[in-house]
Amino acid sequence: DFSPDGRSLISGGQDGSIRCWNLQTYACTRVLEAHRNWIWSVLFASDGQRFASCSDDGTIKVWEAETGQLQQEIAVHGHKVMSLKWLGKGDTVAAGYDDGVIRRWEASTGNLVTTLKGHQYGVLALAFNHQDCTLISGAQDGAIRFWDFENESCFAVLTDHNNWVTSITLNCENNLLVTGGADGSVRIWNL
Repeated sequence: DFSPDGRSLISGGQDGSIRCWNLQTYACTRVLEAHRNWIWSVLFASDGQRFASCSDDGTIKVWEAETGQLQQEIAVHGHKVMSLKWLGKGDTVAAGYDDGVIRRWEASTGNLVTTLKGHQYGVLALAFNHQDCTLISGAQDGAIRFWDFENESCFAVLTDHNNWVTSITLNCENNLLVTGGADGSVRIWNL
């Protein structure tokens, strides 16, 4: 993921390490031995002061961006964390798990805020619409779900993919949702 100021990049690997890169020199500036297993996602918070990572080892870790110091570790034992998304400018992250559940966490304390159930299998992709506070998820069940945090409920489901939904991106300015799937398709949705 690129830092909000565009000066650095963070990447996560199958070996459980996170690498921090300086985009002016293209040099790796730091390697963090972050997780015990494959890292699925690593993302900067909108302010660029922190980043979060998630892994097959069942943990979400929140890091201080400048120093690489671990600030918080969140664990749900027995489940892999397969996707991650910072929600807005606040202190909340949503995480998709291999059991099909999305859990919303307070990043600074590690407290569970909300649990959203609806997918049958692992949640591989998350997007967040800042305009109306809608979370959008894609999963191994082929479904794309739209979630209302206020009511803690799913209010819409799209099922046009014939296989896993592996990626989601949202363009709020143009009301477009783009999804990619293991069925080899990319779909563009006009919201």
